Parts: sequence; C-alpha cells; structure tokens
Amino acid sequence: MTPISFRRHERGFTLAEIAIVFLIVALLIGGTVLTFSAQNEAREIADTQRTLEQAREAIVGFAIRNGRLPCPAPGGGTAVESFCTSASGACGAAILVPPNPAPAHGRCAVPNGFVPAATLGIGPIEAGAASANFGLLLDSWQQPVRYSVSQVLAPAPSPANTALFTAAGEMRAHLLDSPPVAPDLVVCTTSAGAVPATPACGAGPNFLTPAVLFSLGKSPVAAGADEVENANNDRVFVARTPTPVTPPTAASFDDLVIWLSPNILTNRLIAAGAL
Repeated sequence: MTPISFRRHERGFTLAEIAIVFLIVALLIGGTVLTFSAQNEAREIADTQRTLEQAREAIVGFAIRNGRLPCPAPGGGTAVESFCTSASGACGAAILVPPNPAPAHGRCAVPNGFVPAATLGIGPIEAGAASANFGLLLDSWQQPVRYSVSQVLAPAPSPANTALFTAAGEMRAHLLDSPPVAPDLVVCTTSAGAVPATPACGAGPNFLTPAVLFSLGKSPVAAGADEVENANNDRVFVARTPTPVTPPTAASFDDLVIWLSPNILTNRLIAAGAL
C-alpha cells in the first residue's frame, strides 16, 4: 500500500498584516514618547516653581537680616545687586554690592532685572564665565530668573528720594504706617486694559506687591500680549494659568510668575523681630 503523504501548507504574513503590526507598534511608541514628553515638561515646570519659591524665601530672609529687599542684578555677567550712584535724576555709574556698601537712598540701578543669586547665595546658577548670564539663577530651561522690586518712596520724615523697600531701615520705619504705603508693582490676571503708569489692572483681580519673580518659561521669546507685558520692564505683570502653544502664537502664555505679598512680608518681619 502506498503511504499517504500530508503536505502542510505554510502561510506567511500578508503586506496588509505587516502594515497593521507596524502601525500598532508606531502608535505604542508614539504614545510612550508623548507621555514621556508630557512628564518631562511637568517636571520642568515643577522644578522652576520650586526655584522661584526658594528665591522668594531667600529674599524674605535677606530682608529680615538687612532691613531691606535686595536690588535686582543687572546681568551681563554681573549677578550681585546694583544701586544707583545718585538718589534722584540720572542713575549714574552703578554701585555693586559687594564690594561697595548699599547707599542710604536705596535706589536700584535696575529695578527690573534678575534674581541676584550671588547676593542671596542660591542656585542653580549659570557657571559658564563667558556667558552673559554668568552667576544668575536659572530656571529649568537654562534661562535667568527675572526679579523686579518696588521703588516707591518712603514718606516723611524719611529723607526725600529714599526707597521704602530697598533702603535699609525704611521698612521698619514705615511698614506699619496707617494708611499703609502701597508698593508700586501690580500683578494682574490679564494685560488687557492695564495701566503701567498707575500701575493698575484693566480687569480682574490685582495684587499690589513689593517684589515679583518670574520665569519666561520654555519659550523665552514673548509672543502673546500677556507674555509681552511681563517682558516690557514696566510695573505691571501678568500671572495666570499657562496656555503653551507650539509654535508660539498670540494666545501663548507659559510664564511662571510669583510675587511677595506685603502682608506676608510684614508678618515675617514682625515674627523675626525686625519690625
């Protein structure tokens, strides 16, 4: 009897099936990449927020120890606070502290500058000596953290043209005055209708403050109107929920902004016996 042979028919994958497999793999990889990117961005934002809060605490500590808020650093390779030579009119050659003592008038050479990391002794900082940001406090995107301080003048009987918040001893003399002297920086929730000369917000809540700290976010070039308001070196700032857009458009906002409440500052100074 002739044996019966059985042939096994082997069948390979069709091109359509291979394409489907590749599509599934691509979707899985894409989802993983997107998830990692979102996690990384969230971590960068959280790290920068902590850096801002650390800087604010260091500024309060400086105020308790020195009886004044520090002036901003001008940048350009200078990471210490800087004062004007003269008490009024033209600023004159900047006085760097150290090596010089802070002038009695307390007038900052650059009211809208950078966190003076070398003065406060905090990091992370730019360590490259050739960089214009050398010594400045950096955010997660390796950009310098901005810092603005109120230059509102102290009332009588203090000497004329003496800054309330950056001249030594003036906060002790006047923070508990009634009515209180309002600082001349304001934080708004929108730039629409803001009046820098007052300063005042056009709509929504506003927060008068002696100091503002902020990061320009992942995209440091200002695109939207609210970002432009933070970067234009006036006395109005915008803090709101970030709405990043890639590429940046007029609707973009990825700045991270915090400020120093005058009430918290007063409370901390009283608690430390500095008022």
